[in-house]
Amino acid sequence: IWKSVLGPLQERVFFIGDAANDAPPRPIVAFSDRTALPGPFDYELDEPNLCVLDFADWQVDGGAWQPETEILKIEEAIAAGYGVPLRSGQMVQPWAAKAAKEGPSRRVGLRFRFEVGNLLSCGIELLLEQPSNYRITLNGIDVEVPSLTEWFIDPCFRRVPLPTAALNVEGNEILLECDYRQGHDLEAIYLAGAFGVQLTGRKARLIPLPAQLKIGDICGQGLPFYSGKVRYKLPAASGGRLVLSHVAAACVNFVLPDGDGRHEVPWPPFECSLESIPDEGIIAELCLTRRNTFGPLHLVPIEQSWIGPETFRSSGENWSDDYQLIPAGILAVPELLR
Repeated sequence: IWKSVLGPLQERVFFIGDAANDAPPRPIVAFSDRTALPGPFDYELDEPNLCVLDFADWQVDGGAWQPETEILKIEEAIAAGYGVPLRSGQMVQPWAAKAAKEGPSRRVGLRFRFEVGNLLSCGIELLLEQPSNYRITLNGIDVEVPSLTEWFIDPCFRRVPLPTAALNVEGNEILLECDYRQGHDLEAIYLAGAFGVQLTGRKARLIPLPAQLKIGDICGQGLPFYSGKVRYKLPAASGGRLVLSHVAAACVNFVLPDGDGRHEVPWPPFECSLESIPDEGIIAELCLTRRNTFGPLHLVPIEQSWIGPETFRSSGENWSDDYQLIPAGILAVPELLR
């Protein structure tokens, strides 16, 4: 453990150790027994699940509603047609700018739609940037923005509770109205709560969370936009080397349920060796990336050599209206080797 100080907009790089290449070679161990752990598995999430809403009907200055369009393309259309400057990669980021510049403004309405299954008892929050700049309604009912809002993931994303009584089974509509000008950026909004998300193309439906997770991509198991930690409870009730041969995550932590043991694995191979494992098994905690939450979510192809401001505004053959999601989760059956 060491202490360091970082100033505004400053970053540091730490190089640790000078003899990494002198480490002894890893011994080769022969295993006579392989036990597959095929699942499905009980699991826990350490954050609320998310549903991205980034397509909206839109209008300017009370005019006719324009058809459903991705939010950054709405911003581009308003900038081109109404003289509001468009932000770029060279701009000062809004959170670091001293104040919004004076300039032309337009009254903009954004109408986001989503569906809800039989899930009306689940508390749902709306996450968005600059909530105080908007009038927000849910199915025609005003949504009160607290004077002090909590944040989630990043201080720019503020949490606004939605009135559960205003939700409808099936169709729902969130309307945002604002005076749009330079310094007030249009961005995707998010629903957060203990629900699952089912996608049909880019149409989102809130459904119950799965009771267990199967081997395979969690994007198709109600968690397409989730990007926190997923704790799989693996029933490996004996000692040996636990191996996750194919994992889609930033890193993996193996944790004993009683908290008396933690093995952190920052890169493949994702495995740990234990003399014994309690009867309740072991937890494989996958730390996902934020890619499926913040995107780019419509960029084609998904795999890119770099990501920058331009990749969020792709077009033509590099654009898909449907969400382009990277796989996440345990993608192959874990094995216990002895």
